[in-house]
Order: sequence, then C-alpha cells, then structure tokens
Amino acid sequence: MCNMNVENIKNIIEVLSAFLTPTVAICTAIFMYQQKNIQKSQQATEIFKLRVEHIKYIFNAWGSFNTYITFIPNYKAQIIAINGNQDMIISSMESVFAELYKQNISTTSLFDENISKIEKDFIESLRGCIPNKGQDWSIYNILDEYQLCCEKFNTLYDTLEKTINQQASICV
Repeated sequence: MCNMNVENIKNIIEVLSAFLTPTVAICTAIFMYQQKNIQKSQQATEIFKLRVEHIKYIFNAWGSFNTYITFIPNYKAQIIAINGNQDMIISSMESVFAELYKQNISTTSLFDENISKIEKDFIESLRGCIPNKGQDWSIYNILDEYQLCCEKFNTLYDTLEKTINQQASICV
C-alpha cells in the first residue's frame, strides 16, 4: 500500500513537471508583452516631452523676436530702437532667426514633414521683418511682413496644438 502512494506521488510530480515548462513559457510571453507595451508608452512619453520642449523654444523665440516691434493690426508695425541702439536690435533679431533656423532641423525628426514645412515657412517669413543695417528707421514700417509672420505663426501654432493634443491622448 505504501508503494502505491509513492507511485501516485511520482506520477503527480511528473504531471506537474510536464505542466511547469508551458506555464513558465506562457508567463514569460505575458511578461514580454507587458514590457513591450511599457516600452512603447515610455517612448511616446519621451517624444511628447521633446515636442513640448521644441514648441516652448519656438514660442519663446517668437516672443523675443517681437520685443522691439510695436504692432497695431491693420495700421502699423514698427521696430522701435530704444536709445538709438539699432545695431543691437538687428543683431538680436538675426540671432533669433538663426537659432530658429537651426532648431528647424530637429523638427523633421520630431514631427511630420508637413509641420516641418510650415515651421520653415514661418521662419523664412521672419527674414522680411529684420531691417537692413543703415536703413532709416523712421520710415521702416513692416506692417505687411509682420502680419504675414503673425498669420504663419498662428497656422504653425494651430498645427502643433492639434498634433500635441492627439499625442497627449495616446500617452495617457
């Protein structure tokens, strides 16, 4: 009778051993699937953070570009030189333009080609607002160029906002 119980226990152990390998394989597959989902979520979150930082940079650059511009819609947009420091203002505007142009290179990898084109078009429009050195500032009215820049900035803003909102729902 004792032999019968030992045989039964051996059979039970062999059956459990046979189920152990597939059980471990199934658990491993579930674990790997979960890891893959976590990794995708982390990548989406990182891309989202980089996009937000890029957008912040664009907004801050646009704000610093506008520092010396007075704008009354449909009437005037002029660059005001405080204390006659015109060269400093031109240099500041040119450096913002150059930095935005460099920043646009990363736009292609962070966003789609459409957004990159919209951003590049906006940056190119800024060139029309930068006065030439030695130009008479009293007659330098940039209303048309500035309104075009504002329109292009608003288009860029709307496109970026739509993209960020779409990705924000994916990251959640």
